[in-house]
Amino acid sequence: ADAVGTVFRFDTRADINEHLISAVLTVTTYLILAFFLWRRQRQQLPPSNGWTTALVLAIALLTCTAYLGGDLVFKRGVGVASVASASIY
Repeated sequence: ADAVGTVFRFDTRADINEHLISAVLTVTTYLILAFFLWRRQRQQLPPSNGWTTALVLAIALLTCTAYLGGDLVFKRGVGVASVASASIY
């Protein structure tokens, strides 16, 4: 059987793509922040106020990404096998 058709409804693809884009933006943001922190630490400078503000925004972005992922799993059942397709051990 086609697992894609049984695991989630096809109208959730837009939500999955939204979560994917949010996750990629989150990872990219944290990589950029890590680079700037590394650069400042090499110069033996403390993190700037701008970096700290960006970190707070990155935490908000991470929280939104987590919410979208939880919404996909718990409200839409993405990645959760249905009872009808579950095998009995």
